Amino acid sequence: MQEPYVQPPDGPIPFEECYWYTTMDLPGHGVIPGEWDLGDFDQYIGNFDVAGRTLLDVGSASGYLSFEAERRGARVISFDMVSVTQRFHLPFASNLYFQDRDEWDRQKECGLERLKNSYWYAHRHFKSRNKVVYGDIFRLDRALPGPVEVTIAGAIMEHMNDQISVIGSIARVTEKTIIIAFTPIIDTDELIARPLLPLTNPRDDITWWNYSRGLYERVLRNVGFAIVDIRPSRAHHCPSGQNVQRSTLIATRIAQA
Repeated sequence: MQEPYVQPPDGPIPFEECYWYTTMDLPGHGVIPGEWDLGDFDQYIGNFDVAGRTLLDVGSASGYLSFEAERRGARVISFDMVSVTQRFHLPFASNLYFQDRDEWDRQKECGLERLKNSYWYAHRHFKSRNKVVYGDIFRLDRALPGPVEVTIAGAIMEHMNDQISVIGSIARVTEKTIIIAFTPIIDTDELIARPLLPLTNPRDDITWWNYSRGLYERVLRNVGFAIVDIRPSRAHHCPSGQNVQRSTLIATRIAQA
């Protein structure tokens, strides 16, 4: 398979053409406020040691997790969607996404490009060696040139309309460890999936399901992984001024008999 890595853009990216999803502290630039300040990388990913690992950051956005993992000695592949046509939103009759999907795609594509710009802006300032792949999260095996040791999925599961298929896709390309970071998890061994929000506000149309610990355990075992740790993780939501606590789950591949 030909390597699918995306090459950095030619020439500098104007700062005003970037959207910062995560707060970043760039060398020679200072702190750039983002929508989320993830703060302590290590606690966010469950204090897992990434040094020396080949690591996939799924849904990299502005790249905070990717660059912090690289700084700690990981060999990183940052993965994100190709275009907004790959997004799934809850249907509300009042939303443009429901009324005219083509027009919604056209309007939102610029926002995704600004998000990608923020990644490449940081990539240049960090003098990063991280590789970048754009593709379909449901077919990571087609998007990547080969397997990785560790995959981090940070705060994306609640934005997936089909988490089970995403976990399966991640498992196909991950040899050792899956980290589902900063995700709400229902504290029960029952097999439960329920809406994370009440499904009444069209502005919340990108937030889908909340899974239970028991459902994560079952789905991960079905694809060859076992949960070894679930611990609290924290981040700061800058627009609301709220400190948010969720959970980080770590699962390792089950040894074959």
